[in-house]
Amino acid sequence: MIRIARGAQTAPSHRRAPRQEPVSEDDHPMRHSDRPQPTLGKAIRQFREKGNMTQEALAGKANLTVRSLSAIETGKANPTWATVGDIGAALDVSVSTLAKAAEKLGSEGID
Repeated sequence: MIRIARGAQTAPSHRRAPRQEPVSEDDHPMRHSDRPQPTLGKAIRQFREKGNMTQEALAGKANLTVRSLSAIETGKANPTWATVGDIGAALDVSVSTLAKAAEKLGSEGID
């Protein structure tokens, strides 16, 4: 029989705690790349500005830090697909809409 001393802590629960605000950089890792995708960031910025949202408002709705969102918008970081999905949901646009807008910006030579 295994005895646990009084006051000793048991193994932690496997349930995840609810997400707390503000999020950290570790919650949505950004990959800094030698081949950034600046047109995706520009498309995100265009949709954000069209919706009259600040970076702070969008970052909060997408569970990102302002620093991460800024890095994405300026093409200094490549977001994961999950992050693009979170940003799209916060902007009320689909990932495919963001991708098409980025592709259009790229074909117009806007990098």
